[in-house]
Amino acid sequence: MSAPAPAKSNFDRSVSRPNVDCLSGEWRRPHNDLQEQRVGGGHKAIHDDETAARIGFGKAPIHGTVHWSQFTPLFLEGFGPAWFESGSISVHFITPVNHLQPVKAFMERPDPSKKAQQVSIWMEHADGRVVLEGTASVGLKAGEMTTMAQSKLASIKPVKGNLLFVRHPIGTKTTNVESARVDFDKEVGNAFPFTLNQKLDIITEYHPWFAQSTGQQSPWGRAVLPPEALNQIMLGFAGTEEPPKWPST
Repeated sequence: MSAPAPAKSNFDRSVSRPNVDCLSGEWRRPHNDLQEQRVGGGHKAIHDDETAARIGFGKAPIHGTVHWSQFTPLFLEGFGPAWFESGSISVHFITPVNHLQPVKAFMERPDPSKKAQQVSIWMEHADGRVVLEGTASVGLKAGEMTTMAQSKLASIKPVKGNLLFVRHPIGTKTTNVESARVDFDKEVGNAFPFTLNQKLDIITEYHPWFAQSTGQQSPWGRAVLPPEALNQIMLGFAGTEEPPKWPST
């Protein structure tokens, strides 16, 4: 009979969900890499200490998608490389994290017999406060799951009156093709004032698949972007300053 696995210390367990069978990462101290972020009009955003203090924050909060990369070891352990092909992550942020403040990632233990599934994920401060909660999946397509973002949107009451942005019918496509590219040695853009190499120097969970020199070790024979870089692609700030062009209505 094999010896029982050693019990996790209280510091390794989830405080907010102590009874959930889960995978847990290491304690990490994420960097605030947006101190020099340049947004509309050239002014700085809430991720700058001076700006954050002026509006009532003690310190500048880290932008939330930095935390996505901290789930990389859990996604690989629970889902394998398939997460980079058909995976998703969707989170709701609850409490902010400051520069180098320690946090730990958790993921509900996936069922190893299933190739397609969705599980809960969350992150905690050292005192047990929840940083974020959400969902992660592999092998599922839109309509086959309900993500955290979809759950939150479904619970929001419709807004009355006009908002600051322009609404377009669901499925509307831009009339121009928005290119996106993240280079190893070129600054991503005003919203993300760093290169990929600079990001990899401070990323919470480094993986050889992310690097230019070792990316060929990946199952795809080339480097892949870390999860947090998806935000740069989705926001359209990667490699282009051209805004989207919409069909006239």
